[in-house]
Amino acid sequence: MDKIIYKRPTGSREIVNPPPTNTDEDWIIYTNDFVGLIMDLKKEGFEHDNHKHYDESPFCSMRKGDVNYIITDKLNFYEATIKATSIAKELNIKDKQDRCDLFMIVRRAFGVEFDIKDVFEKDRTDDPLDFSVFNDDIPF
Repeated sequence: MDKIIYKRPTGSREIVNPPPTNTDEDWIIYTNDFVGLIMDLKKEGFEHDNHKHYDESPFCSMRKGDVNYIITDKLNFYEATIKATSIAKELNIKDKQDRCDLFMIVRRAFGVEFDIKDVFEKDRTDDPLDFSVFNDDIPF
């Protein structure tokens, strides 16, 4: 796809050694055409896999089977995710909450002003969210 500028593996399959086999295959993708890439992926059978409010979130998650694409057009978000993946892999961080905390710290260091909890806790009457899904939906 010509809309993909960079694509790298992330998530527990990439980070944890030995890699778990019962988890998604996560990829972080940096694109120059956010909406166009999402439309292309929909044509290929991918579906939105999150309840994110796209005007507040620097990414969109698209899923097909066990493949999860984390798509962003924010270079700092992409670079922070790659750096956090590298650190977590080097340290072999197996605990999901520890990985989430590390990712948030690194993203803030890269200037990403975003807290995934804010997105999930956002009060919307047209799309009520259950915050208990938080730990199961985060792709790292």
